[in-house]
Amino acid sequence: MVGRARLPEGFNPTLKQRKMPLERLRGDAGVFPTPTAAQNQALSWLVHVLQSSMQLATSEVFRHPGCQQKEQYRGARRELDAPHTHTMSKVSILLMALVATAMGAPTHAADKRYPLDSVRKIEVVEPSSGSVWEDKNLLDCSDVVLTEEDVRYALRHIRRVTEKAFFSEETERTGCSGGASVTFRNGKIIVIGVEPTGRINIFEANAKLEPTGVPESYYGCDPCRKRKMILLQDAFDRADERRLKKLVAQGRISSTEAELLLQKARSARKGP
Repeated sequence: MVGRARLPEGFNPTLKQRKMPLERLRGDAGVFPTPTAAQNQALSWLVHVLQSSMQLATSEVFRHPGCQQKEQYRGARRELDAPHTHTMSKVSILLMALVATAMGAPTHAADKRYPLDSVRKIEVVEPSSGSVWEDKNLLDCSDVVLTEEDVRYALRHIRRVTEKAFFSEETERTGCSGGASVTFRNGKIIVIGVEPTGRINIFEANAKLEPTGVPESYYGCDPCRKRKMILLQDAFDRADERRLKKLVAQGRISSTEAELLLQKARSARKGP
């Protein structure tokens, strides 16, 4: 169910219902609005995340049994039918919380002001740069090069965040970034800064790529981070090699230990 129940248009309560508090009356005769496409998208995404994190098969995911007892008009439901299993109680509770979250949480959707299908031209104006946050022992920014495909992927998956969250010290950083200009068919131009951790900022610009009066926007992009981290495996390997070679040269570890640590780091990044 999505949203808050409302009384049907033209509803005529019975004598008993007229004595009920409004909240009780909504629960007794209320109608729930149909879920929007965005809410269904959020619900599907959350179901997928829970399935992956809890290693649940599709057959173990089902709609809450209480919903099945309601008449058709009582609520618009996402159909998640499957046989009951021993995990029924656990998944039922999770799905109840999941639906509540989908009602109030924004979807991970692109900024509609900058639609990818309206892009006319992308020009990478700064393929790679480093800031004071750069640590070559972890990642050399010269190994991190922004591409046109990175920009397209970002425009498809960015999610708005607050300026405070964007600049929080707790936000993951590598000190590396790249920049590009994007021109849309309607003539609008934006400059987008992309970091491999998924921190992204955008400002609207003129033909000289100077900011206009439109406030700068800030985004997070977890899909971008995951994608880029995979693409940067070789860069992380090189950074590990540099760091371990320094430790060997300083006599802090042996070359054999360095090789074992390097193999361990590579295995950890590749995952199980």
